[in-house]
Amino acid sequence: MKYQAQYLLRSMFLTVAILCGFAVHSAQAQDAETLAAISAAMDNPLSELFIFQTQYDHFSFDLPNLGKTKSVGAFKFIPTFPIPITSKINWVSRIVLPVNSVPLNDRIGDLLGVGGGPDAPLTGGATGVPQDVIDDIRQDPFKRTTGLGDIVYIALFGPRKPPKIGGNPFIWGVGPTTMFPTASKDVLGLGKYSMGPAAVLLYIPGKWRIGTLAQHWNSFAGDDDRGDVSMSNIQYFIFYAPSPTLSIGMSPNISINWEADGDKLTFPIGFGFNKTMFFGKLPVRLGAEFHYDAISPDDKAGAQWSFRVFAIPVIPAPWGELGKLLKKQK
Repeated sequence: MKYQAQYLLRSMFLTVAILCGFAVHSAQAQDAETLAAISAAMDNPLSELFIFQTQYDHFSFDLPNLGKTKSVGAFKFIPTFPIPITSKINWVSRIVLPVNSVPLNDRIGDLLGVGGGPDAPLTGGATGVPQDVIDDIRQDPFKRTTGLGDIVYIALFGPRKPPKIGGNPFIWGVGPTTMFPTASKDVLGLGKYSMGPAAVLLYIPGKWRIGTLAQHWNSFAGDDDRGDVSMSNIQYFIFYAPSPTLSIGMSPNISINWEADGDKLTFPIGFGFNKTMFFGKLPVRLGAEFHYDAISPDDKAGAQWSFRVFAIPVIPAPWGELGKLLKKQK
């Protein structure tokens, strides 16, 4: 716990220092109108921007059956590429490349699919698991494992020019989402090919941004020894923009594991902020958020709080209106 608290405080201090430092730099603004236009485009998940998001989430996990608390880290690189497929429709490809760090001995993966039930003794021989694996797990079941997780690809199709409701932009897009069993260790992924629908909705009434990115996956192939996948992830965002380049609010992820016994829902709430600025000539959005699980399973391991920091550099697509505007300004 002491390490987690120190890590959290250092992360908070570093994030605030970075944001304040860049805010001073951007206060010397190169072009306030251009920056405001880029910031507005970044609010649109179907905008004609090449996005290169890096994000780190730090979770504090409670283990109710053991009376312990452990930390989980998740680093994600999320590139997003827009392609106009007609004069009216955009195809946006979003790829989530995760690197996870979990407090689980990677040799626990050797036990996945082994029979015997939850009350069976942890011994080798009859289980078909070598005794040295059993001994290693017994010695340190929480030995940290870090590596590549399961990669997710999302394809969204929606209007290049969003319609308006009540005079305010209403952005929408739909498409498939696919999860691939690319984890470098069994304990870092689900071991299944999974697919399902995805949808994004965003309404921008004045200075508010209210919306959601919802995904659902069902497994259809993969390791027969791993459990079936039926899960949903719903990221909701509620932000208020006191200025064109500053937003205050939250964007946590609701998760529902439909295959889980007992409690299935995790519902976090949170608070954070983000700031869009120039780094040299490159537009970048920096931000940080705290999340707390208002609803979480009581009968299994789960996060109680988490902390997220992110940096999002963007490059306007040359064929988009913003890209053409920037080209004229050069």
